[in-house]
Amino acid sequence: MYYLCQAIVPFYDDYGHNMTYTLLSDGTKSTYCFPIKNYIYRMFYQLYLDPVAVRNCSSRILHSKGNLPLLLSPAYIFIPVKMRRPIGRQDGAFGYVLLSAIKSYQDGVITFTDGTTLATCSSDTYIAHKMKDAKLLGYAYKETRVLLEA
Repeated sequence: MYYLCQAIVPFYDDYGHNMTYTLLSDGTKSTYCFPIKNYIYRMFYQLYLDPVAVRNCSSRILHSKGNLPLLLSPAYIFIPVKMRRPIGRQDGAFGYVLLSAIKSYQDGVITFTDGTTLATCSSDTYIAHKMKDAKLLGYAYKETRVLLEA
C-alpha cells in the first residue's frame, strides 16, 4: 500500500478535524482520520523502520534538523512540501511527495508522472532544494549500504 503512494497530504475536513489523504499512483485518494504525523509513524513502523533513527541519520547527512526528506529506501524518498496554512499549533502544514513520482513543478504546482497535479504553497526554489537534498540522501544511503556489505 505504501509503495503505491505518490503524496501524503494534510487537510481539514468539513468539521475542522486534522486529517490526512494519500494520492496513489493510479490517481485515487485514500483518506485517513488522523494527522499526518501519525500516518508517517504508522508507515515507518509497518515497514519495520525506526523513525527516530532514520531522522537522526538524515539529519547528520544533510546537516539540517527541520523539514527532512523521509527515506524509506533509495527508490522511495519523500520530500517535504508546504501544503496549507495550519489553523492550530502542531497541525502540520507540510505534506510529503515521492521524489521519483515528480515529473515537473512550476509555480507551486507539482505534476506527477501519471499526469495528476497537486497544488502546494511552496516555491519552486524550495522544491528544487528539497529534491537535491533527497537525491543526496539516497546516494549516501547507497554508499553506506555498500560499505556495510563489504
